[in-house]
Amino acid sequence: MPVKKAPFLTKPYSGYLHRDVPEDDKELTRVGPGTPMGEYLRRFWQPLLLSEQIADLPVAITRFGEELVAFRDGDGHIGIVEAHCPHRGTSLEYGKVEQRGIRCCYHGWLFGADGTILETPGEPEDSTLKDRLCHGAYPAIEYCGLVFAYMGPPEETPEFPNFDIFSAPGHHLEPGVHLMPTGDGIVPNPKPCNWMHVVDNLLDPVHEEFLHATISGIQFVDKSGAPIEELAINGELGFVESPTGVITMDVRRVSADTVWVRNIEYVWPNAGVLGAPPTLPYEWGPDEEEFHDLPTTIMWAVPVDDYNCVEIDFYIVPDGGKVPPERRFSLAQRANRGGREYDEMQRGPGDFEAMISQRPISVHALEHLGVEDRGITMYRKGLRSRVRMLKNGETPPEIGVMAGKMVNTYGGDTLLKVPEAETRDEDRKLLKQVGVDMAKRYMQELPNHPGNGATNKSR
Repeated sequence: MPVKKAPFLTKPYSGYLHRDVPEDDKELTRVGPGTPMGEYLRRFWQPLLLSEQIADLPVAITRFGEELVAFRDGDGHIGIVEAHCPHRGTSLEYGKVEQRGIRCCYHGWLFGADGTILETPGEPEDSTLKDRLCHGAYPAIEYCGLVFAYMGPPEETPEFPNFDIFSAPGHHLEPGVHLMPTGDGIVPNPKPCNWMHVVDNLLDPVHEEFLHATISGIQFVDKSGAPIEELAINGELGFVESPTGVITMDVRRVSADTVWVRNIEYVWPNAGVLGAPPTLPYEWGPDEEEFHDLPTTIMWAVPVDDYNCVEIDFYIVPDGGKVPPERRFSLAQRANRGGREYDEMQRGPGDFEAMISQRPISVHALEHLGVEDRGITMYRKGLRSRVRMLKNGETPPEIGVMAGKMVNTYGGDTLLKVPEAETRDEDRKLLKQVGVDMAKRYMQELPNHPGNGATNKSR
């Protein structure tokens, strides 16, 4: 059943007619076991936490509304298991990690990383209970400092995806880390809001011109740490569907012969590929017509439950280097996490404030989406069709495209040498067409594919 829209107000002082808050769109927003969206998200390998969060003690986490415990046994195997012991329900976060698994503190039952019950020491020696019972566990893979798990149907477990940017020549992956304001350690970036707020933000390129530029001042910097004043330019928007998501473009003219395409790619179901703004002004080489820079980040909006999520990301870093401090701690990054004083949040809001203030779950029936929101309408429509495909026993096509294969990405900022048209209106039409043509061409040329010379350019 579609959610009933709120009244469309046409007169001033009409708040009385707008008091009732409709229900949220449960088909898309809810992620717990058995929910339509929860079932779709669980068909993909999802990052759950950082490897360095798992030390000698178990780690209690909630993901997709499920209480889990992560641990590393003495043989180095990562376990992602249901939190509560199947014997009497004590949480394994208080368990003892041993060579072969984790032992419940209450009665000593020992569980392997795969959920196998290895010992039930309080039972008689001839008891077959442990041979007839398993504890809930999910397959896990540790990759470049992140721990991924597959939480869908066991018989449909896909191979781990290989994104092309994972193998970029001359680069390596580093997990994005976020220091808690309280100094309590390093964790993924938590947000007290529904996971869709984060994905909506990825598919909303125009917000950068306002939130990150004209409203809060320039919050983005280039690779040298200099503010990107050109971020405030009102560009031409473009959105193109790709085999694995949606390519979004904000196309700005930054000089008489240079166009900057700010390209953030959304990847089904909850990931984004994005780059750092280029250094401007750009000096073109004698025969140079285009400069595509490798994306700097791939991030996932991972649900904790219906009302909370975490951003978990990889940085794509040149070999021999680290994540540049100006990128990790830029104004935009600081304003994309909690812990700031309230008046600072009001005076210089960022993504964090814009997202969490939409209510814990945004109410789509209260929104008035326009042309600038085309990317959001495209992906929400796509999500709805996919959860309904699963409900009808069909497999969404991107699952086959991504499973165990090289997943081509198309994000990353690009500069194009395009002479300015004679009039402002003609130039706007030119910019829009230039962006769409570039996106369609990239789906053929694969700009981030290993071996493509474009991935080695970085200025």
